[in-house]
Amino acid sequence: MILVYRIPCFFEGLPLSIIEAQAAGLPCIISDSVPYECRVTDLAESLDLNLPIDEWADVVLEKQGTIRKNTIDDIKKS
Repeated sequence: MILVYRIPCFFEGLPLSIIEAQAAGLPCIISDSVPYECRVTDLAESLDLNLPIDEWADVVLEKQGTIRKNTIDDIKKS
């Protein structure tokens, strides 16, 4: 499973779903308009919203099969 967060939220300043996904060890592909503070582990990767959808799809396919890892220490430090 991969969290892809492409649509920016207009009301949520810090999308907790991204942090929760990283805490669960999931790779996250998020738009570059999402606040930098959401990148609490190396599992979060930002992409420009103006990139063609096929480039987003390529990144998703690259992440497919990523093995979950324990990120508890990273989350605690952030």
